[in-house]
This record gives sequence, structure tokens and C-alpha cells, in this order.
Amino acid sequence: MLTEWLYKARGIDKWPTATATVTSTKILSSSKARNNTILFTYTPGEAPSQSGRLVADDSTTLFGINPFDTFDLQYDPHNPKRIYCAEAKIATNDLGILIILGVTLFIVYQVAAAYVRNFGH
Repeated sequence: MLTEWLYKARGIDKWPTATATVTSTKILSSSKARNNTILFTYTPGEAPSQSGRLVADDSTTLFGINPFDTFDLQYDPHNPKRIYCAEAKIATNDLGILIILGVTLFIVYQVAAAYVRNFGH
């Protein structure tokens, strides 16, 4: 929901797609979470091959990916090192964004209210 709005607002929906090939993975487990660190390469259009890194938790579709598997990603055509991968999206991202937005709005409101109290209308 919010992530999709940010996706469009930042213009990522217009970025080209490339197929990435996994070069290695490493699953790390703790008492709180399980994450898979994924190293990969991709070729953005006519540009030289790029490498990248994603961390996918066990709630994402990329968690069980293995070396030599492929997945799609989008890259910024003006800066091919900037990527976006919908498959690596963590389900709690929207909640985190909403919390940050709410805290930011609360702080802005408090600052504005203090300004009005101290300096008048």
C-alpha cells in the first residue's frame, strides 16, 4: 500500500528490469530472525555487468534462493548500481514506514505548537 505509493512517487515503476544471477548465499539465524544474504550479478542494458547484495528474511520469496538461481530486479538507468527488488520486500516495510511517518508528523506538530505558544500567532 504505502510501499507501492513510494514506488511510483520515486519513479521506480519506470526503471528497466534485468535478470540477476545469484553468485552466493549465506543464511544467518538468530533467536529473533532468519536472513539470507544474497550476492548476485546483473547486466543493466548495454552497461557493464554489476554486482549487488540483498538481505532477504524468511518471509520473502527470495529467502530460499540458491547460487545460480535467477530473479528479476529493477535498476536506475541513470545509476545502475541503484536497484529495487520487489521479491525481497519484507512484509513489515509498510508498517515501519507508517511508524516513521507518524513519528515525524508528531514531531513537526509539537515543534509548530511550541513555536505558536512562544511567538504568537
